[in-house]
Amino acid sequence: MKPNDLSQRTYEFGLAVISFCKTLPDNTEARKIRSQLADSGTAVR
Repeated sequence: MKPNDLSQRTYEFGLAVISFCKTLPDNTEARKIRSQLADSGTAVR
């Protein structure tokens, strides 16, 4: 695996997570889940 492969894959994963979060309904429960999912799905460590 090349060094750029991992950064490209994690970037694309983050975009996919954000796109999915946009499909969740707009109610209290979904807002909490959406927030947590977006935070964890876009955090690269």
